[in-house]
Amino acid sequence: MVKHACLGLALACAMVWPVQAETGGYVSVTQVFSLGEALQRALNENPALRATEETAGASRAVARARMGAFLPRVEAAGSWGVATSDARDSAGQREKSLHPMAQTLTVVQPLTLAEETANVVAARASSKAFGADVLAARQNTLQNVVDAYTGILVQKTAVSSTLSLIAALQSQSKAAQARFRTGEGTKTDMAQANARLTQAKAQLAEAEGQLAVRRQQLVGLVGALPVGAEFAWPTLPTVARSSSTTPEAAVAYHPQLVAAQARARSKRAEAFGAGTAALPEISARLQAARTEEQVNRTNGPTDTRSLTIQATMPLFQGGQVFSAVQAARAQARSAEYELQDLQNTLAANLLAAEANVSSAKLSAQAAEESLQAQQTATKGYRLEYKYGERSFPDLLDAERELNTATLQAAQARQAAVRAAYGVLAARGELTQLPPQP
Repeated sequence: MVKHACLGLALACAMVWPVQAETGGYVSVTQVFSLGEALQRALNENPALRATEETAGASRAVARARMGAFLPRVEAAGSWGVATSDARDSAGQREKSLHPMAQTLTVVQPLTLAEETANVVAARASSKAFGADVLAARQNTLQNVVDAYTGILVQKTAVSSTLSLIAALQSQSKAAQARFRTGEGTKTDMAQANARLTQAKAQLAEAEGQLAVRRQQLVGLVGALPVGAEFAWPTLPTVARSSSTTPEAAVAYHPQLVAAQARARSKRAEAFGAGTAALPEISARLQAARTEEQVNRTNGPTDTRSLTIQATMPLFQGGQVFSAVQAARAQARSAEYELQDLQNTLAANLLAAEANVSSAKLSAQAAEESLQAQQTATKGYRLEYKYGERSFPDLLDAERELNTATLQAAQARQAAVRAAYGVLAARGELTQLPPQP
């Protein structure tokens, strides 16, 4: 609960940030649907998360209900009736109307509570496991939001870059046709330009399709997007080095590990509870009753009170208890082995994520530098081709390489963002995000 509150406060600072966009020679300010807002909306509105939280709430209710086994059971019963009789009373009058009544109050207190205690321990552990499942589900949802959001940015870059490529190729195709009419160009130049143009249009259709898919994925995670929503690259979250000395210690509070630990504890309690079926059951019963057979309201009531100690000892159950205990113990051992395997897996995932975040940042920097170099090279190719120092195929190749470098830079930037969030998820800290503009 505290972690969720911290996350809400942190992300509240990152709802909408203005960005500048150049349009037609002037600068306009538009409102951006930020990654921080997308993450917060996913936590508030994602139906899968709501379902997981309701399941956790049900498990808490079950744990509270199990506590009732320690309390006494109180029952009240009453009856009233009408009867007729041909008997005569002492005065010789016929008794025609009988109104028997009875009231009973019973209190039963179990005295042997081994099985009930095991059930309560198992239910509480199971409730804690479901609570950890909620945190794990939030982490998975937030990671999916990051993937979908940055995927939109990559595909928007692909669409924009491909549109620029198509415009350049259309201009070059017209220039090639003009040179062919003056005898300076060849049919090969025109054919190459047209082929590249057709290929670029196919790439545009694919990029637009992928953009629509990514947008729909984000809608499925956060609900309907704001009308005219724009998207912007987020800053990378701060990923400090872990203070833990070992990977196992670093993932000690990972939601998946906490859930597995709680389920293993629940299985141990269930195994103990299965063994209590062979023990005697002892309970105390206190009962107070009042009976009255009214004959024209002349007879008085009869009160009785009793205290009974009841013991039940199972003698032969056909081996059911032994088999149930063996099965429960086997399930408990299985849960322990699964816990050890999960801890090893999470530790390995953390090491891989921490190694990946550094390489992803360097790759993003390299891709950005490569894009800048390709932009400069393409400008040079255009000038050199204009003055006859470059061939037409060289120019077409330069335009294609610029488009490829632009897309690769966006993909590398996405990989860096995903890697940073991946480290937080691997540590189980993704629900404690700093503000994200």
